[in-house]
Amino acid sequence: MSKYPAAGLRRSPTKCTLRGTMGPLVAALAATTLISCSTEIARVTEPSAVDRLSVCHVSGAAGVPITIRASELAAHRAHGDYVTTIAVHKESTTTSDSTSFARIGDAIARACAIRLVRSELTTAACRITIAVESGVYEGSVAPSTDPSLERLPLVIDVPDITLRGSFVMPIDAKARALGTSPSTGSDLQAVLVASPGLISVRTGNVLEKFAEPLIILNGHPAGSRGDGATIEGFVFRSGNVAPDAIVGGNAVWGMRVQRVTVRRNRIEAGFAEPIEFRASSARVEQNLLTGRSGSCAFCMFGPGT
Repeated sequence: MSKYPAAGLRRSPTKCTLRGTMGPLVAALAATTLISCSTEIARVTEPSAVDRLSVCHVSGAAGVPITIRASELAAHRAHGDYVTTIAVHKESTTTSDSTSFARIGDAIARACAIRLVRSELTTAACRITIAVESGVYEGSVAPSTDPSLERLPLVIDVPDITLRGSFVMPIDAKARALGTSPSTGSDLQAVLVASPGLISVRTGNVLEKFAEPLIILNGHPAGSRGDGATIEGFVFRSGNVAPDAIVGGNAVWGMRVQRVTVRRNRIEAGFAEPIEFRASSARVEQNLLTGRSGSCAFCMFGPGT
């Protein structure tokens, strides 16, 4: 069981502020900028945007996904409907279209804002999918003035969000992940990489430490929860690639989340604990982990499954 005291985030549509007592891990993460509800969203779209959009057609607390023309979006939003697919394109032209973004973190912030407006804190009418196109998405835990950098860690703490990269994991006849194939070259990969490399600092035993994650899935004790999150189709890199680099950080770290799935990702060398969950229920399958790591490749601290 984790020894870190519980901490939460008090949210609004424009910002997130920490509340509660913070242990070493949470305090370290608080020193970074959590991007889950940012006002600094760079909205973008592709020059040849498709004419069709998927939206959640809302009736009361219920919703059903439907397909509409892009020109009909404003009318559906006025009714209370919301988009269910948000695109991320690394190379894009800036515009006011809020269904497509240049950074993953900005797409997550948009999904977060949609959930908060509807008070969908623990359950949602429809799943929102963030579809990340191929490209190298470089991010940093440290503050940066570079508008192209992802602001790590990426935080998902609202329900039923799918973060789907363009990497297609080859699977063998026994349903085991193979990692690479001629059909999944670098031009087809969504890569999330930290620069500088992620670190971990241990202050005692294996539980008494903090680590810098690429992605956090969080359930606040008395607030919104990242339940039902799915992370798939990415190549994760720690940034610790030098032969003498110290392993550190997590690719995916979860706390108090349920019904989570992490699948078909390639997690490369240099993470201390590539996948770590605490007090959570998660399905982790068909991922390929390569190279050296720290104490465990997949860490689960109870209670959880």
